Amino acid sequence: MDELSPKIRDMLGDGTIARQSQFLATIKTDVPYDIDTLNFKRETRDIIYTPALIEFLKRYEFRSLLPSDITVSTPVYTLENPTKLAHVDTMRQLESHIQNDQPYSLSTSGYPMLTALYIALAEDDVYKIDLQDDYAPLFVRHILDQPGSMLTYNWKEHARCMMWWLEYRSQELSLF
Repeated sequence: MDELSPKIRDMLGDGTIARQSQFLATIKTDVPYDIDTLNFKRETRDIIYTPALIEFLKRYEFRSLLPSDITVSTPVYTLENPTKLAHVDTMRQLESHIQNDQPYSLSTSGYPMLTALYIALAEDDVYKIDLQDDYAPLFVRHILDQPGSMLTYNWKEHARCMMWWLEYRSQELSLF
């Protein structure tokens, strides 16, 4: 610490934050477990792929650990009714549904930047969020902060698109 400048020393303080950061960033390798890691390979036939294990691996997206004869696919749906365009009032109603833990599904288009966002409360109750609406960033932020009972595959990719879009929108608005 003596070789650091006074300004950096002041920022570090007594080193508590630095020690906490180091603790959080340290990967524990001495955690007890009861899995034989040598036999935990996809090619090993000794693993019994129970339905519960397969569901666990699919749910948490451990695709590389699944046997090659099991494919992970998501269902493709075709809407019979057109989507409803959601402006501010509808977005507030959707927020209310989400806060009340009503199950819903979310879908995004565009990578890495969000170009379309859809919320489905039921098969015939699908909304396309008007991303040009001034309330849309607040609605997207609400979903990211409090996702509620979301039934969405690959949530991380959807969240990444929404966060990119929020960042873009905030920069776009700051230009004016």
